[in-house]
Amino acid sequence: MIVKKLLVSLIAIPALVAGMASFHADAQTAASTPPSLDVRPYGTSRTDPDGGQWFVAQLNVGQTKTFQMRLFNTTAEPKSAKLYAADMVFNPQGNPYVAPNSTDVGTWAHFPQDHVTVPPRSGTLVTFSVSVPAKADPGDHIGAIVVEEPPTGAGSFRSVARTALRLYVTLPGDARKDFQINSVKAARHSVFYPRTMAVTVQLKNTGRVRLNPDVTINNMPTQGPPILVSKAIESYTAQTKIGFFGGPMRLHISATTTSVGLPGPSQQSNVLIWVIPWHVITALGLLIGLFFLVRYLMRRRGAKVEALKSDLRRIERLITQQHVAATHSTAASAPDPGTAMKMAMKQARRTGDKHTAERLAAMQAEARESSSANDDQAAARIAIFTAAKQARRAGDIETAKRLEQYLAETARQLNGGEQSPPSASGQSG
Repeated sequence: MIVKKLLVSLIAIPALVAGMASFHADAQTAASTPPSLDVRPYGTSRTDPDGGQWFVAQLNVGQTKTFQMRLFNTTAEPKSAKLYAADMVFNPQGNPYVAPNSTDVGTWAHFPQDHVTVPPRSGTLVTFSVSVPAKADPGDHIGAIVVEEPPTGAGSFRSVARTALRLYVTLPGDARKDFQINSVKAARHSVFYPRTMAVTVQLKNTGRVRLNPDVTINNMPTQGPPILVSKAIESYTAQTKIGFFGGPMRLHISATTTSVGLPGPSQQSNVLIWVIPWHVITALGLLIGLFFLVRYLMRRRGAKVEALKSDLRRIERLITQQHVAATHSTAASAPDPGTAMKMAMKQARRTGDKHTAERLAAMQAEARESSSANDDQAAARIAIFTAAKQARRAGDIETAKRLEQYLAETARQLNGGEQSPPSASGQSG
């Protein structure tokens, strides 16, 4: 990541412990001690690298160049500062920091005055020069111009605020140009239903010359810094679409570079990323659960139908026994009409037909008050009719037709063939 300014706050030596410093304590005080001097390069333009926020020069061995920077005091008190140059290095993540000891470009700068005092709410120009030694290697040399303010605070620990501006000096010659694809990371916009994915490619400049990279992911351009300086790590990101069913996604990464208008090194890489389609898995799980629920309900309904058929078969056996007894005039007793009516009421309640159950209960009460054969025959016919009606509701048409046929035959025998019973397919009267 390109850093325009680096604010480095270091802890001073404790008064009682000589030669030791607590960087943890310094990190705590740095947040509450911002720099009071605003430092910017002077004489640069927006067309310069990083919009003119760096000191940049292309020099030959033995050549010297003069730079200027502007210091502005934002407070109502005079502020003094120490000026010096230092090397800049990068950590494994590509973040720059000021080196504690300088051996390269940090030793090339010279300040006519290494201390300066800025009046309240005003600015001043500071001039310094950079001279390239005879043994300098070709390529980019990265450093920083540091403005260090006096220590502030009280007690055992005092903080020091530093502002650093980058310094780049490029020497012509046969410098090594190289970079590598450091890592490839993908971030989905949603975990449950991802439709797009941000793919970030990190490039690391392992050479001594700055490069202008052009990175594509599956032939799609990426967004990132236009300059990849020596030893730096920069990120380039592009958005890719994810199919509805997710699964494996192949990413073809192509990175080409130019240096001073000439073709530079290039790298290519293929990466396979798996996208788990949680929305598809969830929908499939719901469908499977719905299937088993429907299966359970159908089995439960089938069990009820089988129970109803069993009760109808018992009623049919009772009616058959009554018919055989009436036909052959045997001494066997006829089926109990009250039992038949109880079975019919049981089926009506089981199927939720409260109206029929109440009517059968009323008929049973009337049957108990009368002991005549005609009342018994009427109760039996009602029981047969109700059983046929319940069979039709349960979908057992065959049983219903047999009961209706038997009911018609019984009606003709009991009534001398003068009237026929109503059909169970209609509503009961």
